[in-house]
Amino acid sequence: MKTTIHSLKTKRGVALVILLVTMVTFGVVGLAPATAANPQIPFQAHITGAPAWTSPTTVETHGTGTATGVGRFTSSGQIVVDAPSGTCANGTPALPNVQTETLTAENGDQLVLRIDAVACQVAPNDFVGGGTWSVVSGTGRFEGMTGHGTVNGHCKFVPPDCDVDFVGTISRP
Repeated sequence: MKTTIHSLKTKRGVALVILLVTMVTFGVVGLAPATAANPQIPFQAHITGAPAWTSPTTVETHGTGTATGVGRFTSSGQIVVDAPSGTCANGTPALPNVQTETLTAENGDQLVLRIDAVACQVAPNDFVGGGTWSVVSGTGRFEGMTGHGTVNGHCKFVPPDCDVDFVGTISRP
């Protein structure tokens, strides 16, 4: 078979079409957004601080701590205590409460957590509690972050002293 100009043009055209299709395919795949969810990474935080009653049903908190992915931080929070619901293991009333806690990293970036918990009085002005936390919002490097987990703590009001531990996972945007 004799090669003609027409057959060379056809072969080049086919090769060019295959090359373009290949480039477009890889280009489209390369530009497609990731479909896998952002990986959940372990998160642990510890806060020590001081609680203070600001009304019969609200408590203000201030403290310091360290957390995975945050480093050293200061914290401030507001706890709203609901009417007793049920009883604790020691027979005292179970006090459901909702807390908003803001962790402020040394550079000013903030991570805001919501805590849904139940507190039990173990002595006068002395409470233990636990519940769940979730990320509400963030600024700076924490913007768009999500996460959740459990929280447990022990707070004394006289003298004011709290130790609170958070365990869970977070995901960066």
